Amino acid sequence: MTFKYKLSVRLALLKDALLLVSVTALACEKPAGVTGPGSGPSGPVVSRVALAPPQITLHPNQTSQFTAVGLTAAGDTIAVAVTWSATGGSIVDTSSKGSIHYATYQPSTAPGTYLVIATDPPETGVADTSSVIVIPVPVASVSLSPAVATVLLGATLQLTATPQDSSSAALSGRVVTWASSAPAVATVSATGLLTPVPVTSVVVSPATASVPAGATLQLGASAKDSSGGALTGRVVTWSTSAASVATVNASGLVKGVAPGSATITASAEGKAGTSTITVTQVPVASVTVSPASASVSVGGSVPLTATPKDASGSALTGRVVTWSSSASTVASVTSSGLVTGVAAGSATITASSEGKSATSAITVSAVTGTHAGHYVAPGGSAGGDGTATKPWDLATALAQPASVVPGDTIWLRGGVYAGIFTSRLAGTPSVVLGL
Repeated sequence: MTFKYKLSVRLALLKDALLLVSVTALACEKPAGVTGPGSGPSGPVVSRVALAPPQITLHPNQTSQFTAVGLTAAGDTIAVAVTWSATGGSIVDTSSKGSIHYATYQPSTAPGTYLVIATDPPETGVADTSSVIVIPVPVASVSLSPAVATVLLGATLQLTATPQDSSSAALSGRVVTWASSAPAVATVSATGLLTPVPVTSVVVSPATASVPAGATLQLGASAKDSSGGALTGRVVTWSTSAASVATVNASGLVKGVAPGSATITASAEGKAGTSTITVTQVPVASVTVSPASASVSVGGSVPLTATPKDASGSALTGRVVTWSSSASTVASVTSSGLVTGVAAGSATITASSEGKSATSAITVSAVTGTHAGHYVAPGGSAGGDGTATKPWDLATALAQPASVVPGDTIWLRGGVYAGIFTSRLAGTPSVVLGL
């Protein structure tokens, strides 16, 4: 089988590095004094010439302006007739403004270090110099040919790199280094000769693994060359033999769907590797019961809730929970966790799932008729008379039956009252109802 690769090759790297420095020096003209050190019979005399900048780095195609002023011994500016010269390159333009003198310097085409000199004739000893470092024109870009190519496995391709300046003119004598962005896909020699690398095998890791249903597992696939070396940058496709058991996405992430076994396959350039995945059910690590304790009167009821959890504390759904009472003569419990008080006393209600369990402590209190007033119970009814033995339901009591008058007390038995209730109970400004 013939394999082709689309080639993308980085620009050849260059060793040239340039440092451009731009320096501006300003001089402030100050009238010279007429007395003091450095004064002659007719006034101040020039002590020295100051040239700026003292050093600069240029390319052969750049120019730079230099500034010179005459100074007295006291540091005041003084008018002088400056002449300009250079040990390499040339002074292409000069001008003056007051006592400040300007020169435009054109560097030599040959890299090196040169001097720009400002002199006050005829006193050649009164002069200053500036060092000019001329460096080669920097490489602004590299042209690579061909820019895009297709190479057959087993074949080679010669690439050519041309360094260029900012105007795209070719620069000669520059050192070019070559590198491949994916040496596992294609290598390139010091002369630009490119050679593609084929895939001979694919290894999937781990080769076998277990994952709980609903959880994920990341698989890795490594394309190998003929010597077993890892190849990067290769396109790998993933597939599963049983999507109802385990799925896999384009990056090799496996997700358990249902208990069972599935084979995950990774393929690259006609070569393949596999991993055997076993999907298990997430085990119950703990069970919580809410509330952990409760009180209920004889005949009353309270619902309990059991939540199976995994090892990380996350709730697990769809698990079978069984309920039991340590004293069913005191408190009974249904298969859904509804506890009913049978007789005064204490009982422990247990919820179990897959070998894990939790409990709730239940206290059952006897019904007494010692309270004065009317009674409401979760199991009461609208047909009751509000007595301890025939309690009302909550809605009936809140509607204030005719027997309830201001000053009465309505007692609510322990338990759960499910529903939405609206109270119509009303007392008087001086006598209230108790609930």
